[in-house]
Parts: sequence; C-alpha cells; structure tokens
Amino acid sequence: MALKLARRGRWLQVRRFLDETYSIKVHFSDNHNTYYSAYKYVTKEHNECLHSEQHPDLSSPPKTERALASKKRKAREKKACRPRKSRKQRALTVYDVNQLILAKKITTRLELVCLAVEQSREGKCELSQFIANRNNKVDDALDVAKEFRDAEMKLVRSKKSRIQLLEEAKEDHCTCDGREGAWLEAATQTAK
Repeated sequence: MALKLARRGRWLQVRRFLDETYSIKVHFSDNHNTYYSAYKYVTKEHNECLHSEQHPDLSSPPKTERALASKKRKAREKKACRPRKSRKQRALTVYDVNQLILAKKITTRLELVCLAVEQSREGKCELSQFIANRNNKVDDALDVAKEFRDAEMKLVRSKKSRIQLLEEAKEDHCTCDGREGAWLEAATQTAK
C-alpha cells in the first residue's frame, strides 16, 4: 500500500504492532515524489499484486516521472541563468545617515534635505524616506556627525594645558573681526 501523507509520522510502533499481531512485515519510505515511484517501491518484491479495477497499467514508466525530472532540470538551468532578485533594501539607520553626512561634509539640515531631493531625482529615495518618516532622528544624525567630525580635535585639545593653548595661539595669525593683533595683547597679558 502507498500513502501520501501531509507530514512525517513515527512508524516504528505501527510496524511492531502489525508484526506482532498479524505477522505482517511492513517497510516505510519517504523518498518518493510521484505515485509511480511509490508504486515501484511497493511492488519491487511482489510480482503478483492486487489492483483495483480502475488501476492504470504501470508495467512501463509513465511520462510523469521523466517530465518531473525535466521540469526540475529546466528550473535549475533557468535559476542559474537569471540574475538573483535583490533582497528588499532595508531602511536607513541614524548611523547610515551619519556616515553619509560625514562623507559629503554636510553641516546643516538644509544641506541634508537638498541632498535628499537631489538623490530623489536620481531615483534613490532612501534618504528622503528617512527624513520624512524619522524627522526627529535627522537632528540626532547631524549632531552625531558633528561629534564624530570634532572628536579627535577635541581630544587633542583636552590633553593640552591652558598655557600650551595660549602659546600656540600666540604663534597663529588671527584675522577675526578685522582687529588684527587685539587678541595678541590679551593673550600676552594673560601669559605674563
């Protein structure tokens, strides 16, 4: 007998029960995809099998077995030839936007929005979606990017004493506010 079941079962108890109760030896296999394959397995040791009146003549293999193998082979060939579908692109994270801000040297929200509009024209909508859907995270990304950009400079500066900073400032040339040298007098008086 051949049965096609929806899921696997544990057949050891059934096998023992049939052997002990009725002295019937049974074998189980789950290696069959088609009825013909299961039929050949069931009838491999028995030349005289009982068939129902409507049972088809399976003395020679039907076309279905070959057709199934051919279909599988063609599917494999087709799969090997066509390019893989790309996975759904994940949404941008604050880190991703932060890295973009650092790479493009963006300092304001307006510059970031302009970049998003420019990318949208090219068909890249991820940044626009990030700005639209996570509006509160845009400022976080800008702040984190500024923190990343200034981190090394701040660390170096924090390791210097105030006297070292003033001595470096004395060596530099300042052009702020058009008052050349006004800062130099203040620094000189403080250093003394």
